[in-house]
Amino acid sequence: RNSKTIEQLVENFKAKAEESEHRRVAALVKRVDSMCNSLEAQKHEFNQNLMEFERASLAMKERAMLHQTQALDWAAQMAALKQHADEARVNVQAAALEADKHRRAGVIMQQSIDAMQRRITQEQAATKKVGKQWSDDVELMQSQLQNEVAARIAAEERLHEASDACRRGARQEEEE
Repeated sequence: RNSKTIEQLVENFKAKAEESEHRRVAALVKRVDSMCNSLEAQKHEFNQNLMEFERASLAMKERAMLHQTQALDWAAQMAALKQHADEARVNVQAAALEADKHRRAGVIMQQSIDAMQRRITQEQAATKKVGKQWSDDVELMQSQLQNEVAARIAAEERLHEASDACRRGARQEEEE
């Protein structure tokens, strides 16, 4: 009987050991399954993150290319603006030179006008003086002419009177 009990104990121990081993293996399998599931989930999340990263990376590359294109456009616009500014600067300098020429010509013309104005004033003064002298001469000649006319008229009247006196005297002589 002892040997049977020992055998039975050994059998029970083996059964319990096997059962314990099965439970341990099952727990280990469960843990490995759980870890595999977790790794699968992590792999799935990693793949999603990788796809999101690739999309973001592509979008960033597109934005970088857009920024580069814009930078090239801006550089071209800046070059065009610089060229326009240079042309405007040249035009302003040319206009300033032209304005300076016109200003100098204006100064020369103003000096000529001033000189002409002085000559006109002098000529007007001389003309006025000559005009005054002529006016005085004309008045003198008119006065002399009036005096001469008056003297002739008086002489004619005297002549008429003398003629009339002579006629009267001749008539008187005839009548006598």
